[in-house]
Amino acid sequence: DKDRVTGAGYKSGRQIGFVAQEVEKVLPELVQTDREGYKTLSYDKVVPVLVEAIKEQQEQLKEKDARIERLEKALEDQQLALMRQQSALSSLSARLAADEGHAGTVAYK
Repeated sequence: DKDRVTGAGYKSGRQIGFVAQEVEKVLPELVQTDREGYKTLSYDKVVPVLVEAIKEQQEQLKEKDARIERLEKALEDQQLALMRQQSALSSLSARLAADEGHAGTVAYK
């Protein structure tokens, strides 16, 4: 309750921030507890942590982009191979049809 904490610098109205107890679970070095058990967060120490997290995310995105590029290239290669196979099959089919046409006439009774 902000009314019980004197000198904490609370302003009236809606406040935005981190919950010190939640941050403490992950980064206890950013949280201080006073004699009365109230916790405060060192916001100035949060910035470097966030910057490093962003750098790590950027690296993950680069790796995913590279993987997507490799997969797209492999797919393109497979599509080209399939097109070549289809072309070869069409050519063979045409040759087979032409050969059957030259084989002579078929007599029917």
